[in-house]
Amino acid sequence: MKELAQGSILDDSKPLQGDHRETHMSQLILMIAKIDEIDNPEKMTELWRQSMPTPNVSDMKQEHYLDEMESQVEEIGWAAMRQLMVEQWRQTDELLVEQFRQTQTEAMIEDGYDTLKVVSRMGVVYLPRQVCYLPSSENHLMPGNAGLPKHEGQVTTRGLQEWVCLLSRDLPFETAGRLLGWVAHEPGIVSGTQLRRLVGRHGLLIREAEKAEVGKLEQLPNLEGLQAQLHPSKKSRRPAAWTKELNEAVDMALAQPDSTPPKGVTSSDWERVLQVRREEPARKAEELRRLGPVVQPGEVVASVDEIVVRRPEKRRFLELGTACVRTASGYRYLSGSIEMVLRQLLLLLTLCGGIHAKIVLLGDGARWIIRFFEGRLADWPSATLIWDWYHCYKKCYDLTSLICRGRKAKQELLSLLLKYLWHGQVQDALDILEEYRSQTKNVEKLDELIKYLNARRAYIPNYQEQRLQRHYIGSAHVEKGNDLLVARRQKHQGMHWSEKTSDALAALQTLLLNGGWDLYWQKQQVLPLAIQVPS
Repeated sequence: MKELAQGSILDDSKPLQGDHRETHMSQLILMIAKIDEIDNPEKMTELWRQSMPTPNVSDMKQEHYLDEMESQVEEIGWAAMRQLMVEQWRQTDELLVEQFRQTQTEAMIEDGYDTLKVVSRMGVVYLPRQVCYLPSSENHLMPGNAGLPKHEGQVTTRGLQEWVCLLSRDLPFETAGRLLGWVAHEPGIVSGTQLRRLVGRHGLLIREAEKAEVGKLEQLPNLEGLQAQLHPSKKSRRPAAWTKELNEAVDMALAQPDSTPPKGVTSSDWERVLQVRREEPARKAEELRRLGPVVQPGEVVASVDEIVVRRPEKRRFLELGTACVRTASGYRYLSGSIEMVLRQLLLLLTLCGGIHAKIVLLGDGARWIIRFFEGRLADWPSATLIWDWYHCYKKCYDLTSLICRGRKAKQELLSLLLKYLWHGQVQDALDILEEYRSQTKNVEKLDELIKYLNARRAYIPNYQEQRLQRHYIGSAHVEKGNDLLVARRQKHQGMHWSEKTSDALAALQTLLLNGGWDLYWQKQQVLPLAIQVPS
């Protein structure tokens, strides 16, 4: 048997040009038919048909007709797809019933049908399932359930669940629900509560798979033969240090023996330009205007952070950990509880080379990041932790506001402090703060800044030299990750979240950014951290 969905034109005769005979009206019919014998395709059983409205030229309005026709075709097309799904199911159910009959040694009685509500990308359809009665055991069975996922009352197809999760990553649940109704031509197809449940369910499945893999990898004696599963990197487009119009002036300045930066080019950018030109004299201004840090082969740059979102309870917050690991060939985002993110991060760094790679960990100076580094990575010969420059600057800026008397005093102290810290001269910066003790308006905040810098002095490099060498000194990757993974969806005015929903949205977004979306929805597999090294 074979089903056909075909469009046919009944009486498609057309008059010849110049022929004034009466024109027979024709009509378009969309039909679903079943061919019982493939060798005899002309013998069909009609299962469903729908007629297109006959065009009425006399009532046609030029500005509206095309839109009205589009709506009519769309409505009939969607009705046809839903009916085709039902008819395909009838055939499947018949085959499953017959298969079940052949396995029974006793008589089986067909005892009517039970319909199942299926919520799909084509809208809501009702699938009939044959009910079979076994007299000897007095049991009612539906063999068709062998072709359905486990369910209670109704089934939501995986395709629609994917749409639910895809839209809910970026849009409020109510908006996502309305869009799903428009797309599936079924208003109210999924309620806001159902959206939250589906998102929470898939987020939990992803987290459980991640936890299981981490536990399995941690039990291995070593990770030989495995490598990190990274998403391939694209060539980054860096912001320009100057406009194109200055390229000629830059080339002319570079040709001078004692070159100075042209107007419009900062001294810090000029230092880096000169450094690169000494190493690569052939580089022209157009290339030099987009210099920036580069992950070298054999190097792993990782950044880790936390982000908070509001709970429903007043003044209560949820903490989510995030991380980003980059190599010369790819990257991987991580999200979840801080404890799980750190476990994944350690495994990922090990898979990317471990003690044999140059590991650079960037962080905002939080104590939990320092504890992780000192407890897990400090013994690795080429691992370093860097307190990123932005948070170093911000900490000094915030506390000098409380230490100094007035804006002028603050600006003088801050500029001197940052000058020493930029060059990695931590002791000089601490000496300046100690000398300022007699002028401060808040001794407690002065001591707080001294203590804070002292505790992190081992992780304050010579930022100027790092920048000249085009090494990373900021945790922009994970800060951007915070925005992409959590903030854009969850940190808007008036929003608050349960832990389950917040973590589920982060899990789905992480899956998408890491390139694992299709693997999850098409093959029901979560993107692994580790894969076998190609032979």
